[in-house]
Amino acid sequence: MKYYIAENLIVNCTVTVDNVNRAEAIYGPQKPLLQGKMVRERPEHHANIPRIQIPAPILEHHPTDEINMDFMFINGTPYLHTKSSVIKFLSVQNCNGRGRKDMTQGIDKVTARFTQRAFDIAAYNGDNEFKKLREHVSPTPLNIVARNEHVGIIKRSVRTVKERVR
Repeated sequence: MKYYIAENLIVNCTVTVDNVNRAEAIYGPQKPLLQGKMVRERPEHHANIPRIQIPAPILEHHPTDEINMDFMFINGTPYLHTKSSVIKFLSVQNCNGRGRKDMTQGIDKVTARFTQRAFDIAAYNGDNEFKKLREHVSPTPLNIVARNEHVGIIKRSVRTVKERVR
């Protein structure tokens, strides 16, 4: 562009080379041009990532946690989304449906994560569709909110996850 302007190859052009230099300083390089030429670098492969022990003060002050759960839908596909109340651990799992089998498999995975790390689950919180889990999670309490109500923590988390994905 600078060459064409400097050599007067564009007829009746009011733009000068200084204008082009100022535009580059203000707006930076052309993003679509750079994006078309960039190549994604392959990330380093880490075969064995050592697990870190959870610090004792965290386990001492927060030995138990509650799990909030709900289903979210992306393009019509259900995902079981859970978030713990104290340590804010998020999980999203793909499900084939919203039946008892999918719920129990998803909750068992999340529960296993907590028990591996020496946390106890004090309660599960969900809306009406999680009533099916009452026998499965006993003796741990299952708190079901009222009809046409939602667990606020998990609804906000679903919204945040969807925004981040977009």
